[in-house]
Amino acid sequence: MKWFSIGNLLNKLRLPISTASNIESEKARTDIVPVVNSLDVNSYTFEIRPDIINLLYFTSGPLKNLSFEVNEPSAIDTTLPLSKAAPDKTDYYPRYSSLTSSQRFSYLKWLERLNAPVDLGYPFLTLYNMERRIATNSKVEEAVSIIKELRSNVDNPSFNYYSAVALTFASMRYQEPKYILDIDFNKVPIDLAILLSFQKTHKLSSNFLIQNYRKFGWKNKNYLKNYPDRFKSTFEDLLIKRFGHPYFPEPKTAKFDSFKNLTLSNYSLPDDIRIIKFPDFISDSSIAAQIFKIFSQTHSEIKNYLQKHPESRIKRPNKKTLTINVSTGYPMASESSIKRTRDELKMRENLTPSQRKSDLLLAATEFGENGVKNSILNYGYDVIGTVGIQGELDYKTGEWDKAEKELISCLQINPNYVTRLAIMYRKQRRYKDEINVLNYVIANWPLSPFNAYGGNTTDFVVRLTKAKEYLKKHKESDCSRGVNYVFLDYDADFLQQPLGIGSKNY
Repeated sequence: MKWFSIGNLLNKLRLPISTASNIESEKARTDIVPVVNSLDVNSYTFEIRPDIINLLYFTSGPLKNLSFEVNEPSAIDTTLPLSKAAPDKTDYYPRYSSLTSSQRFSYLKWLERLNAPVDLGYPFLTLYNMERRIATNSKVEEAVSIIKELRSNVDNPSFNYYSAVALTFASMRYQEPKYILDIDFNKVPIDLAILLSFQKTHKLSSNFLIQNYRKFGWKNKNYLKNYPDRFKSTFEDLLIKRFGHPYFPEPKTAKFDSFKNLTLSNYSLPDDIRIIKFPDFISDSSIAAQIFKIFSQTHSEIKNYLQKHPESRIKRPNKKTLTINVSTGYPMASESSIKRTRDELKMRENLTPSQRKSDLLLAATEFGENGVKNSILNYGYDVIGTVGIQGELDYKTGEWDKAEKELISCLQINPNYVTRLAIMYRKQRRYKDEINVLNYVIANWPLSPFNAYGGNTTDFVVRLTKAKEYLKKHKESDCSRGVNYVFLDYDADFLQQPLGIGSKNY
């Protein structure tokens, strides 16, 4: 366990600019770009703003400022052909040199406006570009400005996260809090949001804490939902009693057992530049423990108040009647929930799967251990395709028998589907089947070739323990009928190739 002065934490996390080889010489080369008002590529002229052109990387032509050896995915090779034909969607981890001629033309046209993209690969290519600028200390202010402009035009969870990471990286590395002033903490993971909040305001507001109550381990939302004003006022009163302020202040010291990685999306950057380790504020910190205690005290105080003042209790409305699928007899979710899953399914159907397995192997061979892991992860994502989401939709529409087969088929690749299966079995009173499927995942996921990042089964073990206790109390009503494990087919020979690269080199 390590103790840290939170006030000095950001300084401790700051990366030295010279950590990566050749970074300084790369900065010197790429800082010098002629001022031009348009970009000419293969007889086409693109009216790209000078401030953007000044930040781009080129591996050929009069604006060449980067060698091919740097392997920068966003670098523009002006010798490659362009086409005005309608482009297909880009693959995962786009690379300018690997785009089709029509994709390259479409990308360069998009750079003219940086507006809402028709292809998410385009803003990610630009983000790669700006991340290298930031990592090499080359035109950092300008790169940060472009990332902020992209964030205002691109509404996508993945891009929101990685662009926030890039701004946080810049803020931490160059000690500039202004870089993160515009980040919406609700659109980034909780650990990053805490880090940003401490860096920006030196505190966690009561609103922030209450909005993220589950992240701090608090699960009982009864009073929070039914008495929101009283909950907040009581919560803030307890903060004032404990800290002298209606917020959780940045502590002078805190202890941490584990850390997380903050990783830039540009996979070509050296790992010693691309990755920053920062404390796991939720899992192992005294910070989370203190916040949980305040939630618990708030709950107790409101409970005591309502016992003394029963007239203040709200009248509970009658529970909504469940909608039943008349064909199967199983309950259905709300219309809004079903619509969300249908929309998610349509989005997944519109994604272009990786057509060229060679691209995945290229990532594995060129971009180190992270490339190996990502290529395995992406292949699994393509194998599942729409099956997992279809399983969720069938569950919500009361087609539980179909949902069971679909969700089971995905377990070798994504064990998280076991949670939905366990819930479904519990509702069907198939208590032994719930234990069966949890045992299967706990035993087999650590050995799965798709478990590239070494994910554990801790949450499933916790659920298994509760399932066994539940079975003891309801053994007489158990209706289990066994679990039939039939899994999705995948190309085991192909999967062995990145696995072989990983075992050989890492």
